[in-house]
Amino acid sequence: MRIASDTDPRAILAISPFASPDARLIASICEAGALCVLDLGADPTASQSALVDLKRWTDRPFGLRVGPACGLDPTTIRDSGASLLLLAPQTDLTSLDSLISQSRQGLPADVLVEVRDLTEARAALNHPVSGIVSRGSDSGGLTGDTSSFVLLQELLNADLGLPIWAAGGIGPHTVRAVMAAGAAGILLDTQLALLEEATIPTALRSALRRMDGSESTSVDGYRVLRQRPKIGHAPGCTSLPQRLSAEQINPQQLGVDPERQWVPVGQDGFLARRYAERWGDVTAMISGLRAAMNAPSDPSLLLEASPLAQDMGTRLPLAQGPMTRVSDQPEFAASVAAEGGLPFIALAMSSAEQSRTMLKGAQQLLADQPWGGRHPRLRR
Repeated sequence: MRIASDTDPRAILAISPFASPDARLIASICEAGALCVLDLGADPTASQSALVDLKRWTDRPFGLRVGPACGLDPTTIRDSGASLLLLAPQTDLTSLDSLISQSRQGLPADVLVEVRDLTEARAALNHPVSGIVSRGSDSGGLTGDTSSFVLLQELLNADLGLPIWAAGGIGPHTVRAVMAAGAAGILLDTQLALLEEATIPTALRSALRRMDGSESTSVDGYRVLRQRPKIGHAPGCTSLPQRLSAEQINPQQLGVDPERQWVPVGQDGFLARRYAERWGDVTAMISGLRAAMNAPSDPSLLLEASPLAQDMGTRLPLAQGPMTRVSDQPEFAASVAAEGGLPFIALAMSSAEQSRTMLKGAQQLLADQPWGGRHPRLRR
């Protein structure tokens, strides 16, 4: 696969969100100039109907996302006319080998694999794949433990020899950073849910509009809305335990109805509202993201004495994020300041007496250098 540029349709991959086939949304994205990907979900009837609609509404190239619970038969997928096949985490890659060995005719030319860590990425290299999607823990559905931007850097540094797309936490301001880091492009899913062309139930629409990111939780490796389905309503589940962490989730229980299904939404779910407020519809979003990708960068912003560094009173325009059990030592803060950054003391796990000791120690070690402290219960 040729690596996408920021003007290439493949630089923006857009998937129908929540592991559900939304043909109207995906067709609109195709027409707007990005490479759309229809998630086939777990219901073969719904996915087959959506595939028919998609091919009726657009004649532009499109992709299909296949997950471990996909009920559509391999022959239908092979003969769908899709130009790209995206395999979700835990999808059996040996089935891809079998599909290729049967016939090359009709098979999508490009196959991307979503991975949650470097081990999965290296395992994918043993199969006929042409690209990798870095699926960070910020996103919804089946994810790993590593956040999007850390995972992306880890995969890029591993020199895998394949183009990499970034998924999870991609907003209007971070898209440029992803491209500057060396990604071939970005992947959007939940961000699309509140755009004009999206089709989701009213209850889920309301939940997304209220999100700030804290409503997402991880259950058995799945990132879902913290809201639980009503007892007896989740498919294949007759009752729900009182402790959310003990619940068993399977792909058939994922969907768009928060009262009957687990909705795969990550910490980046709040971006759906941001996208809707900023752009409103698919055409404006694609145009806005491409403008962000093409925006000229100023390397001087990261150099010594940049405007941000001057505002912070530091040598470098870098702020160290507060980290519990790491940056809760005055000596650590002093080391960060000595290297030119803005240190922050983490107080979340400290008692009142421990906090006083750390703050006093930081004050003594840092003297007149700028520094900060963070405690989750403190507000301005």
